[in-house]
Amino acid sequence: MKKPSLSEYLAQTAPGVITIGGARMAFIDVEAGFWSLRRQMENLIGSKATGEIFQQAGANGGASYVAAQGRALEPQAQEELFAQCIQAYQAAGFGQFEILEAAWPLGRVHLQAEDTFEAWMMTRHGQRAPSPVCAYTTGVLVGFINVISLRRDVVCIERRCQACGDEVCEFELLPASQAEGQAVIAFTPDPALGTFSSLPNGLDEPQLRETLSRLTANESLLRSIVENAHHFGIYRLTLDPSSPYGARVTLASPSIRELTGVEDYYDFANWFKNLHPEDAPRVLEANRRALEYSEPYNQVTRVYNPRQGRWRWVQTISNPGFDAAGRPTHFDGMVIDLTEQKEAELTLQEVNASLEQRVRARTEEIERRRATAESLRDIIRMINSNMPLDEFLQRAVELAARQLGAGACVLHHVDLEKEVITHAAGYGTEGIFEKRGSRPFSALKLSGDEGYLQALLKRQPIYGNYPPRPERVEEIRRNPTIPEAIQRERMALREHYAGSFAVPLYIQDKLYGGMVFYYTEPQDFHEEQIQLGLAFAEQVAVALENARLLQETEQRRNVAESLRETLSILNTARPLDEILQHIVAQARQLLHAQAVAVHKLDPAAGMLSPQASVGLSAEYAAQIRLPLGQGALGRAVLTRQPVAVNDTTQVFHGQTVYTAEGEAVSLDTSLTDKLQKFSDRYGAVLAVPMSAQGEMYGGLVLYYPTPRNIQPEEIELASAFASQASLAIENALLREQAAEGAALSERSRLARDLHDAVSQTLFSANLIAEVLPKLWERQPETAAQKLEELRQLTRGALSEMRTLLLELRPAALAEMDLADLLRHLANAFTARVRLPVELSVEGQFDPPIEVKAVFYRVAQEALNNITKHAAASQVFISLQRKENSARLCVRDNGRGFDPNQIPPASLGLGIMRERAEAIGAHLDIQSRPGEGTSVTLTK
Repeated sequence: MKKPSLSEYLAQTAPGVITIGGARMAFIDVEAGFWSLRRQMENLIGSKATGEIFQQAGANGGASYVAAQGRALEPQAQEELFAQCIQAYQAAGFGQFEILEAAWPLGRVHLQAEDTFEAWMMTRHGQRAPSPVCAYTTGVLVGFINVISLRRDVVCIERRCQACGDEVCEFELLPASQAEGQAVIAFTPDPALGTFSSLPNGLDEPQLRETLSRLTANESLLRSIVENAHHFGIYRLTLDPSSPYGARVTLASPSIRELTGVEDYYDFANWFKNLHPEDAPRVLEANRRALEYSEPYNQVTRVYNPRQGRWRWVQTISNPGFDAAGRPTHFDGMVIDLTEQKEAELTLQEVNASLEQRVRARTEEIERRRATAESLRDIIRMINSNMPLDEFLQRAVELAARQLGAGACVLHHVDLEKEVITHAAGYGTEGIFEKRGSRPFSALKLSGDEGYLQALLKRQPIYGNYPPRPERVEEIRRNPTIPEAIQRERMALREHYAGSFAVPLYIQDKLYGGMVFYYTEPQDFHEEQIQLGLAFAEQVAVALENARLLQETEQRRNVAESLRETLSILNTARPLDEILQHIVAQARQLLHAQAVAVHKLDPAAGMLSPQASVGLSAEYAAQIRLPLGQGALGRAVLTRQPVAVNDTTQVFHGQTVYTAEGEAVSLDTSLTDKLQKFSDRYGAVLAVPMSAQGEMYGGLVLYYPTPRNIQPEEIELASAFASQASLAIENALLREQAAEGAALSERSRLARDLHDAVSQTLFSANLIAEVLPKLWERQPETAAQKLEELRQLTRGALSEMRTLLLELRPAALAEMDLADLLRHLANAFTARVRLPVELSVEGQFDPPIEVKAVFYRVAQEALNNITKHAAASQVFISLQRKENSARLCVRDNGRGFDPNQIPPASLGLGIMRERAEAIGAHLDIQSRPGEGTSVTLTK
């Protein structure tokens, strides 16, 4: 039997080979196996080493294929053989090649190709390479060219690659000496293949088997890697719907047993038995999706290894493989041991977590303090400058806009009770929004702000970009449901700005409003930007609260100061009209009213008219008369309750006005007509009733220039001023009553003094005068004594009368000399108690009136004490006067007393000491029981 030739033998082998020109090239399932193998090897040894291995494998494969074709010595034959090799490689499905240039015998060849299998697979799997990837193909090419040209120095340069985004893959084969330092693929033949130039034209069967064994050397090498793997395992799953979990294991590294603890690791079902309960559902779902949808599989999980008695961490990675028709047939994958890595990571994470937590907390604290200090710097300066709140808000929104790079910023105040949102301050929105304008919640949907309000209520930021021009304006212009005024506003806003974001503003956990930032260009609205907006809103909220508290404190201080000042005035004897005028002026200033008036009620006529006012026109104050029950004031006086009318402008149009509680205010037509004639026009009115001594007196009225929401604290403060006015009126009434009572009391006291002193003295004198004529005839000497006694009585009565006149007219003290005053006291004392007084006066100096009055009163009090307590037989008064000094002494020889046993305030001693201290004088009182008493005053 004839021995078959090599060509015949190769042609008769099993499918899977390509036969061209009597030669063959082995072709394995490249797409299915090569891709997963390359990925796995890259994970294990890196991309560079993997490329070198595949380049060497390609070079050996190309060289082996050429060696099987026989030798070609002539350049033309070499060129033809190279073209046949390229055709065979192309026919095997490795790409579409075109030889652009070939120079023989130098071995310089220029080629381009489309869909080389490496570039095609990268594209098919949706990946893009930073550098050429056709390592196996370049290896095949250098294997071809070097064996054909009987050289070893021809290298390959891949100029372009479709995997990098180029249109074609471009290769250049040239001697290494001409490569000029470029990245090349060189030819390093496998020594096991022998010398290519010595290969015979034909091979017998042993030679064929040797050649085939060489061609499978790489496969053996790969299997060795699979079998001897440690810390990782390589496997192949063949899809089999009849098997548990839809696949069966056809190749697996023994190391999988060590990694997973699965004894029979060729039973795919065993792979899922020892999964951690927390990981099992996820792993099973990922396996199902991978098999059902041919998705790559990549899961990190914990498996319990019974051989080691502990949990291990493993990562399982696999990619699907497909047949020529594109049907999935298998998965090639790896199992990698991550236990040490995970345990180290967990330990490190615990340490880092603790450290990071401390560092983060400290860093956040430092950053927060820095950011807070930075943001508050200008705001605090504004607060400390006592800037008005409106000006502060305007400056705050401008500062916020600048710090966040916004073209505009608006601060809104939201009143949840009245369901109104107010434009509190704005920057960059001139001509767009109405300054200080308000809008009810019901209109927010039409204005596009409904979502904004909802976000504020939820304490969430809201942001977004508007549609591009002109759509963002046209969509509003074409919406017929938007009112014209709101439409103009929104169109103007979108003409200027392309996006916005808003943050809520809360004060003490209560919604105050929000800040909206507008940008001229669309924004990404990154987290840092949003957080900065929230942080700034928080700082503005703090500043607002500080400003509010400062303003409130200042207001309360002003109120307290005003009330204190008013109370001090109430304690004076100023006329009532002057006090009331002061009260209305203070009320106007502190309640920021345009005019304030106190109206007095005429009970008989039932009319109220101004008694004191500020800010009212003279015509209005002189002519206005408000009927009881009419208008805010008449209603307040009638009901004895404050009445606030937030909008009185309709009264000037003949329409009904309402109180803040929604009750209609009664106004007669005649009164309305009369009000319309005055130049005084007010937008809001607050009326508070006033009473005095339990009777309704009238009311306090505050007039505001424009409509406003009168606040409860304003009503409370107005009521305080009304109470002060009522107190002033009561004080005036009491003073009138007190004056009448004092006059009556003084008349009674004078009557008693006249009766007790002068009347008795005159009565005694009258008795002596009646008996004196008869006594003169019978007993002349006795009559002479009685005549002297009569003279003393009449002199004492005269002195007593003068003393009483001094009480009635204190100014007379300034007109009389101190010595004469003391002489009148002594004469009156002698006439009253029948006790002689020895008066001694030295010097002519008459002290000032205040000193004279004290000396007089001390002497008077000392004589009164002698009368009441001394039981003396002698009384001495001495006055020594020099320029700028005086000394008074009142002494008696009565029973005396022990100063230590008598309270200082007794016997009028306290009053005498107070009088002495008032003029800077010294009072000395000396006394002993049975030895009399002396009172000395020195100035």
